Amino acid sequence: MPRPVKPMLALDIDDVLIEFVVKLNAWHNRVYRKQIRYEDYNYYDFSLMWGTSLDEAKRRVWEFCGSPVHTEIEPVAGAAQALVRLRARYQLTNITGRQPHLAQCTRQLLNRHFPGLLGPVIFCDHFSPDELSKAVACRQIGAVMIVEDLAENAFLCAEAGIPALLFDRPWNQQAERHPLITRVMSWPEICAILL
Repeated sequence: MPRPVKPMLALDIDDVLIEFVVKLNAWHNRVYRKQIRYEDYNYYDFSLMWGTSLDEAKRRVWEFCGSPVHTEIEPVAGAAQALVRLRARYQLTNITGRQPHLAQCTRQLLNRHFPGLLGPVIFCDHFSPDELSKAVACRQIGAVMIVEDLAENAFLCAEAGIPALLFDRPWNQQAERHPLITRVMSWPEICAILL
């Protein structure tokens, strides 16, 4: 008898699985002599936070991703333990706004922190003409839910009928309310909801 197919759970990477902005901000402050606090990131638009053009902000993010500091990004507290538990009930797929040219450094980081726990990675290529919305990506893979930190992505998924767990971050405090979006504070809370 064939085993039943597990439901697909979509997971964002940056600031859901790994503490991207914490490390990016520390690097950016050091390299560009800024004094921006993590708590000041009221927007996930780094051009607004850094006072640069969008192209310059993208260039700086890519510079960071190519630096040795990128490999030092730590996992979000409790993420690895939660993935072990969630894997028993769900297929885990990552859906990230990162660009495809960051695939190698992204996979290396995921393999370092979460060896054998994650499935494929879908690169949505945000901030480019070829951008794929996370709602469309979730629909394409049949995701039953997404864990996300960007309010806009969570809202688009919810509007498409895909429930979202919105990981609490400074930049999503003004998120629109939606019956399919639930704010979560930690991985243990996510497990309590999903298991």
